[in-house]
Amino acid sequence: MSTTVIVDHPPRPASKGRRAFRYVNLAPAALGLVTLVGLYSFWRAFQQVFGRSAGLDSTAPDVEQIWIPLLEANIARSLIA
Repeated sequence: MSTTVIVDHPPRPASKGRRAFRYVNLAPAALGLVTLVGLYSFWRAFQQVFGRSAGLDSTAPDVEQIWIPLLEANIARSLIA
């Protein structure tokens, strides 16, 4: 026994303005990218400004108190991500 499907109308042609990329929502990716660029820019600017006031000499005692914990936090964050 065979089954016959009856179609009332012919298939519609695709509209001219409809493209495949519209099926992918890029807004969350763009928002994430803008957020990450903002965070990294802030982090870089903070280190640049704070480095001028705290000093960047690797033999200074402030390095152990200020920069090494920041370095360890960056390494831990990189390992988690």
